[in-house]
Amino acid sequence: MKIKFLANNFFKTIFRDYLYLSLLFMLGVVEFTMYSKLALSNTQQVIILIIATFLIGLISGLGFFKNDQLYNRYVKQRVSNYWLYITTQAIILLLLDLLTALLAFASTKNWILIILFTTSGFVGTTIAMILKPRFEKHSIVGQIGILILLYLSLADSSSGLLYYVNWILPPISKMIVSLQDGHSIQALLPIAGQQFVYGIILFAISGVFYQKKFEK
Repeated sequence: MKIKFLANNFFKTIFRDYLYLSLLFMLGVVEFTMYSKLALSNTQQVIILIIATFLIGLISGLGFFKNDQLYNRYVKQRVSNYWLYITTQAIILLLLDLLTALLAFASTKNWILIILFTTSGFVGTTIAMILKPRFEKHSIVGQIGILILLYLSLADSSSGLLYYVNWILPPISKMIVSLQDGHSIQALLPIAGQQFVYGIILFAISGVFYQKKFEK
């Protein structure tokens, strides 16, 4: 019963301010423009959609956690089980990333893209988990953090200084570079797996780090 109660509240939280629906509308505009107005290769189209699903996961995640802080205090008190609370959040947001991936996939023919898009969105969502307190207390710090993480996520980490720390960076850029190097979409499945594991690790870190705050 608690899980159903939490899920209902979290879905209401997601759609409370229409941010996610607005992002889906923008995704539709991007897809329409990309397929009908721009002469892009299939690889370029996939790269754009990977970046788009990542950004939607990040932005909608930040909006969700902001609304969660504002409107769900009673829900926290009623449930009082921290790990049940944040695990349900993660599952609901992962389902949201899957929905985004399905819409991004609508104009393509390769089912593997659903996995690539979903894990890309999930990385963005879990980055939002890590950054949520920064936006609650220090919005400027949070915005700077987002810009830095966006750069690190999308910059080519296969060479230069980032090469030595690429194991701690979001695997988004690795997927993009692999596509640019001519790898097939099927060859990206291991990287998609890395993205999912990366998201789980971020979820676990944020869960441990923010537990005391929840209990207060």
